[in-house]
Amino acid sequence: MAVTDDHILTLTCPDKPGIVHAVTGVFAAHHHNVLDLQQFSDPASRRFFMRVHFCPAGSAPPGRAGTDHLLRRPRRQLRRPLPPPARHARHQGRPGGPRARARRPARRRARRARPLHAGAVADAGARPYHQAYERGVKITGATAHFVTADLDEGPIIEQRVARVDHGMDPKELAEQGSNVESQVLAAAVRWYADRRVFLNGVKTVVFA
Repeated sequence: MAVTDDHILTLTCPDKPGIVHAVTGVFAAHHHNVLDLQQFSDPASRRFFMRVHFCPAGSAPPGRAGTDHLLRRPRRQLRRPLPPPARHARHQGRPGGPRARARRPARRRARRARPLHAGAVADAGARPYHQAYERGVKITGATAHFVTADLDEGPIIEQRVARVDHGMDPKELAEQGSNVESQVLAAAVRWYADRRVFLNGVKTVVFA
């Protein structure tokens, strides 16, 4: 019976021809099985991003139980705070080949769900859902992003919106917003934990 053992390689480096061929050539030479490969070349930053999920020769991918059901619950229903993300190795291109560098990841959180007007303008001030109700908004949304020194200015990981029914009262609007926020937070944490999120300057590359 094969031993379950899988790995994830993440690579960020200056873009140039032949990177995919070089990486997959190493896997082939060592008889590793590539389970999934995603890549992106950004013409603006001239950076290359790659995520490879693979198993060494003679291994099989393990089954995993996720925590998505916990993260989807409204935050007020969680009895204790979630632990900070674990350390991980991030591979970056350097002259002479890629080098692994361990970094402590920045803390992340989901932006509080805010009702949106047409044109994606968020309500400001206190009691936002009462303001939204009075203005007759048609959508509500939430954003998950990296935390920085500037409030709500970190690189965005995920955004989602939901339709608002004209018959909803402020309490129902708040519940709708909380549901969207929980979904966005769950997706962002899951993708980050699975090493699918790459920083690209003030933006992100997300292999969802």
